[in-house]
Amino acid sequence: FFVLDLVTMVPPPSDVVLVRDVLFHLPYRDIAAVLRNLNKSGIRYLVTTTFNDTRNADVGASDRYKWRASHTKAHTSRKAKDSAFGNWFPVNLRADPFHLPAPLMEVEEKSVAVTTGT
Repeated sequence: FFVLDLVTMVPPPSDVVLVRDVLFHLPYRDIAAVLRNLNKSGIRYLVTTTFNDTRNADVGASDRYKWRASHTKAHTSRKAKDSAFGNWFPVNLRADPFHLPAPLMEVEEKSVAVTTGT
């Protein structure tokens, strides 16, 4: 294990990265940078926190991050009503503006229930 700034640094290649209880303390532009850097590193699996029942802040149709195409071309939205650095807000990584694919597995934090993707 080691620590690095995922907003500004690309981690070395590995099979899995653990980024728990981190992203919802960052503004959208920094979340986008973290996801870009993880993608650049070639990491195969990401273990992270997401809130599937949450609708992310409105970022406006012209300012959406385009994760589906390449996961590398994100545009910072000046209209985004997201968190300032260090604050907390729920982030749904499967919803707009991030659109990450469905996870292979989910663990609900309020219980020990584990569900697997189809």
